[in-house]
Parts: sequence; structure tokens; C-alpha cells
Amino acid sequence: MIRDAMSREAVVGLARVVLSSCERVFLVEPTGGGLRGIALRFAHELWNASEYFSEIPEVKLPSEMMKRAQHIIRTKSTDFDPALLEDHYRSALQRILRKKQARPRAAASHQTVAREHRQPYGCAPAQHRRRTPGKARARRQEAGRGEARRTSPDNHLA
Repeated sequence: MIRDAMSREAVVGLARVVLSSCERVFLVEPTGGGLRGIALRFAHELWNASEYFSEIPEVKLPSEMMKRAQHIIRTKSTDFDPALLEDHYRSALQRILRKKQARPRAAASHQTVAREHRQPYGCAPAQHRRRTPGKARARRQEAGRGEARRTSPDNHLA
């Protein structure tokens, strides 16, 4: 309904759209059976062309060179085919996904069995945990470190 009314009135609309965390102004125009959006730039994003091209001297080309340039353009021009463009990021992502899908998956039953036989963290059998506190203290004293002390993670740099 809106698209048809815009077509009959020969008007376009403006919209604000957020893309990649940036607000953009879009020109919305009726096209065929839908609406087309064209991203516009804010005034602070535009630069004066004369600032960029002021150092390029104005050159009068010989007519023969101009004719050759026009001939090249006419002979090399063709209709635009969007299929010639490739989204390299998308293609690379598809290749990665295909490789991941092609990999054989490890058997789930093997992984489950391996997990069942492991001891939970901090639950080692008593004979492995048992240490006589006196022996540890004696070893530290022999090494000249004195009593056991806890240090903060930053203390080891001092």
C-alpha cells in the first residue's frame, strides 16, 4: 500500500536504520514489487572534492588520446553481472563450515567411558592426599624458607 502510494506520488522516504552499531540515514524508494534502501551519508562524513583534487593540474588531452580512451571504453563495456562479484568473507566461512562438517566425529560412547573413570577434581583417594604437615614444615625450614606463608599473585614479582 505505502509502496504503491509512493510510486503514484513520485516521492521517496527517509528512514533511520542502525547497522553495525552506527545510525545511518536511508533513502527508501519504491522499486518493482518492493522498496529499495540506499544508505546516505551525514554532512560531517562528506568531504569537499576540491580539497582532494586541488593539486592535480588541469590537462588538455590531445583529441587522438581522447578517441582511443573512448574506443577502449566502448569495446570493453558490458552489462553488469552481479554474479561476477564474490563475497570473499562468506566464501571463506562456507569453506570452514564444510571442513568442520566433513570431519568424522569421535564416538560418544568412548568419551563417556573415559569421563566415568576420571576422579572429580579435589576428590583424589585419601592415600594420595595424605601428607604429614610436620614433614612439609621441616623441609621448608631446611631449605631456609621458614614457616609456610601465603603470597598474593603479585608478590612473586618482587
